[in-house]
Amino acid sequence: MKIEPLLLNIIMILGFICSCNSQNTDTKTADNWVSYNKYIKEHHKFDSELKVLQELRSNMYKESNDYDHYLKSRALYLNQVEKIVKSSKNDSLKLAVITPVIASYSLANYKQKRLLFSYINTEAFSTELIDNYKGYIGNPKYQIGDTLDVKTILSHKSKHEIPLSLNSEVNIIFFWSSWCANCDRYYTPIDNLMKKYSSSQLNVVGISLDQKESRMKKYEEKHGFKFKSYSDLNKKWKSKNAERFGVDGIPVCLVVNNRKEFLLVNEQANHIENLVDGILNKNAH
Repeated sequence: MKIEPLLLNIIMILGFICSCNSQNTDTKTADNWVSYNKYIKEHHKFDSELKVLQELRSNMYKESNDYDHYLKSRALYLNQVEKIVKSSKNDSLKLAVITPVIASYSLANYKQKRLLFSYINTEAFSTELIDNYKGYIGNPKYQIGDTLDVKTILSHKSKHEIPLSLNSEVNIIFFWSSWCANCDRYYTPIDNLMKKYSSSQLNVVGISLDQKESRMKKYEEKHGFKFKSYSDLNKKWKSKNAERFGVDGIPVCLVVNNRKEFLLVNEQANHIENLVDGILNKNAH
């Protein structure tokens, strides 16, 4: 599969709604911008560089339950991205290279995204295109290697804040709701993990963004949740729990150890079970 169509799909998600003037391809205009269409057409020039990066990223999952392999491959990919944006003089190449990182919640936090973005001369592109990218830079709040600073969560059942207990070897904090179709992907992997490991090895804390207790309870019973969930019953993104974790979309699956250090951040559902297995198997040896 060529990398260009895959990459262009990601970029279109970020910027296709921009109202660039497709008739104007002069980069020396008063506003000093290139059209969105011109930027897209330039990407065929970067096939070799982008193919190398895609292969590095794909390699993260070749050893499905080897957590160390995942971390090393991830680091190689991010280091290569940073190397290109620091050394290249072509801003279109740099923007193409950082696009998958900017669009992802599992590869970099907002500080790392801002740093990568700072190497780009944003005046070389339309304001609309850059504004679309900036909208993705602010999330997520945490990334692998960070330490969670949230100590308590809120529950509609308690007048007081509840201590966030994360004393197991691996702790999964899962944000979900009854109205989230994509959350379904995580239930089976989480359920499988809870069947395999003791409470000292694995702990799961659910945080629901539901606004009605009855709907939340009915959904938990329907899916046979084995983990306990909490909700402050505030309206979706006005949830104080979500705000504390920097969550502005679901599903979000955060994995931390008993020192509250992040091991995984919003990794895909089909990788969660294998990677957590790898972490716990590594700890056992």
